[in-house]
Amino acid sequence: MARMTLPNGTIRPFDPDGNDYASLARILAANDPDAGHYEDAVRADDRDWDHARFEKYRWVAVEPDGTVVGFIDALHHPRQFEAWRYLVLPFVHPDAQRQGWGTALLAHAEAFVRARGARELRAEAREDIPAGVAFAKRHGFEVAARSWQGRLNLDAFDPARFGDPHALAAASGVRLVILADEVARDPDALERVYHLVREVEADVPRVTPVTELDFEQWQRQSIERPGLIREAYFLAVRDGEYVGVSFLRRSPGLPGVISQGLTGVARTARGRGIALALKVATTTYAKADGARELRTWNSDRNHAILRINDAMGFVREAAGLDLSKAITPATATGGAPHPDT
Repeated sequence: MARMTLPNGTIRPFDPDGNDYASLARILAANDPDAGHYEDAVRADDRDWDHARFEKYRWVAVEPDGTVVGFIDALHHPRQFEAWRYLVLPFVHPDAQRQGWGTALLAHAEAFVRARGARELRAEAREDIPAGVAFAKRHGFEVAARSWQGRLNLDAFDPARFGDPHALAAASGVRLVILADEVARDPDALERVYHLVREVEADVPRVTPVTELDFEQWQRQSIERPGLIREAYFLAVRDGEYVGVSFLRRSPGLPGVISQGLTGVARTARGRGIALALKVATTTYAKADGARELRTWNSDRNHAILRINDAMGFVREAAGLDLSKAITPATATGGAPHPDT
């Protein structure tokens, strides 16, 4: 499975030491110029991957002249982990689509993970790209869940319509603080935030239950991840305990665009308006920071946060689809493929 020769070229393993990173960034940008993909972000994602716990493989599609025209990742989903479940993410440059590359990449990756005992494949698609949805369904995937991207025009957003976020928080029985200030004041603050995030994330609607990260993994993947705006990591405090969280990230490669991270409230404090106060705080920060647009993703089953986003003026864009396909494990001759192939 290290290499596959096709009539129109070759599928080979990804080469991290050559020009493949630049090729991946070019392919991603060509498929979705508005997503802000760029080479450093792809490298950072690979660098921060927890290879000790989760598998991750990648192959590229190469034309006879050496041009990389597509790639596929096959990986364990760190937040919905089962050893027999793999996420497969094929991408082909628009100029090379409808030439069989996507089918060949998917078949190559599926055969590889089947030999490693895979029983389920996951994939992602966007509802506004019918060809991608049709491709997935043609290869046996079915829609398992749907989520919405919401975009807020910050030039048109008026924070005064909702009032001061600190006043909203006080009316909800909490006060708002900033993570950076809390960490400077209390060396245990970060671990306390971690426990709040674990509880909140456990209740976010998903196809399968979330896989918990230990404290060090969460800190590395969330707090130390490039793009986090530490001054916009808001916490709601009640009687000395953290009961709400909402934070922002800068969007790599997209000047003027900020992404909304997790917003959530502890189970004992829900239904009191705390989430709204947190969202107003992050949105007010993003506007004051000079951003033009705030973006977020939410499950279509997360009705509470969708109501807040709708009230604030977020416009729902095309839905993102999570797709699933059951497969039968295979036993590879001579054992499973070596991870380096």
